[in-house]
Amino acid sequence: MPKSLTIILIILSIYSFSVKAQNDTVANNHVYKIGDLTQGGIVFWLDDSGQHGLVCAKKDQALRAQWDKELEFNGGVMHHPERNTKSVSTAEGIYDGKKNTQDIIKFVGDTNLIYAAIICEKLVLVEDSIVYDDWYLPAREELILIYKSRKFINKVALENNGDSFDNKSYWSSTDVDCSVKPNLYMDNVHAAWGHNFNKGGKSFQVPSRKYMPLAVRAIRAF
Repeated sequence: MPKSLTIILIILSIYSFSVKAQNDTVANNHVYKIGDLTQGGIVFWLDDSGQHGLVCAKKDQALRAQWDKELEFNGGVMHHPERNTKSVSTAEGIYDGKKNTQDIIKFVGDTNLIYAAIICEKLVLVEDSIVYDDWYLPAREELILIYKSRKFINKVALENNGDSFDNKSYWSSTDVDCSVKPNLYMDNVHAAWGHNFNKGGKSFQVPSRKYMPLAVRAIRAF
């Protein structure tokens, strides 16, 4: 091969590699905005870089799911059996829902049962030939962030064959902490935090009996 041709091929190879590297850098440094339909769902929170955050699925994963399966809901007020366990998953901040979900599943034990955390953990969505399988049940603060961005989320979801958050109550993965006041004096080891999206923000997150059927919407971090 002539030396000049070899040099040209080397230059072209270097140029091609450089262009690919630049494109990869641009893709990796992409700045998102609230309401973007990407990363398997709809963006509802971003960190300061704008490159990482949280998305929620565009559809509800369930409309009537229990938090755990200690009791089967029979349509009325039910009495829990005696239980000596501590609260299962009390973390409530951003990204805490992931570990909460794992802790709930470990506590319930039987992965063949259907309840809020396992519904999220087993969720697999495919968007643009990319598989997203790392979903979880949001913690309290993550649900609040969804509530704050619900108008953007609802608009994008409904435009893309998804579901609105309006007029429903959703489970968080945050258990009521029965080791602190005032919960110390109540049987709230059998309650977790639900969020009534028809009412408002954090003040409308209330301890809900774990056998009550609430809606479920999975989220994931990116």
